[in-house]
Amino acid sequence: MTAFWIFLAAQGTAFVERDGIVSMEAERATAARGWIEVEGKSGKARQDDGQGYLSFDIVFSRGGKYYVWFLCRDQGNTETNDCFVTLDGQRLTAADDKSRPDGIRSAGAAFKWVCQPKGPGGHTPAEIKGKPVYALVPAPGRHTLKIAHRSRGFAVDKIVLALDGKTAPAGTGPPETVNVPASQKR
Repeated sequence: MTAFWIFLAAQGTAFVERDGIVSMEAERATAARGWIEVEGKSGKARQDDGQGYLSFDIVFSRGGKYYVWFLCRDQGNTETNDCFVTLDGQRLTAADDKSRPDGIRSAGAAFKWVCQPKGPGGHTPAEIKGKPVYALVPAPGRHTLKIAHRSRGFAVDKIVLALDGKTAPAGTGPPETVNVPASQKR
């Protein structure tokens, strides 16, 4: 089974789940269009410039509920405080296990860890507001997390998905879990 995961990860740069954790720097997205690089808390970050997306290929060794944490910030107003988020084209799931928020909402002009839903629609229902959101990984294998434009000025520095993730990561979070293709290793 280990050879299978190595084969999947070797098909290009991918982030690899290790011990229930995936940790990704935003500037190392597998694919990016339209998000500009800015200074972050853990190095560089990516800021929504009013269009486009960031995409991350992830190889999971097991399925489950992965809580989605963003080290992010906005411009200090509600017009710049969120982004769309999907896993394999499916929206995240809220703490009530049924609501499907549009994405993640930030909480101020300083970078900090958040795991709170935005939406669905223009306003987040009270029963899920401020509670954690998760991506449901249905099975092991390669999956794609996509962060897309919703609010110009929203910035994300790091993304952490964690099986046991109802508590925010500390500091700048765990080390990145990227797999560098063999052709790029020294």
